[in-house]
Amino acid sequence: MLVWREVELEKLDPKVHIVRIAARVGEKKRRGILAKAKDLNFHIANPGKEEGRAVTEQPAVEAEKASPAETGEEKMEETAEIADDEDIDKTEESSE
Repeated sequence: MLVWREVELEKLDPKVHIVRIAARVGEKKRRGILAKAKDLNFHIANPGKEEGRAVTEQPAVEAEKASPAETGEEKMEETAEIADDEDIDKTEESSE
């Protein structure tokens, strides 16, 4: 449901509706709508950059599981470092 004001949240059911804040809503109103939606336990389709995730998204336990794992970029960097080390070792052996 597209929302422009906090008052409109009172007419909606959090079990049935997903809230989408109108694009033309300013930052001040958006913060108020987000706070009220969180209190009423609504899912927000477009929470904005500051919140980073929807109001009713999975708890932080999921985030903890994901953080210790290496990203693909970190694995690639580590592989490149190992390859460089092996190249240096081969160069030293051939020069002896």
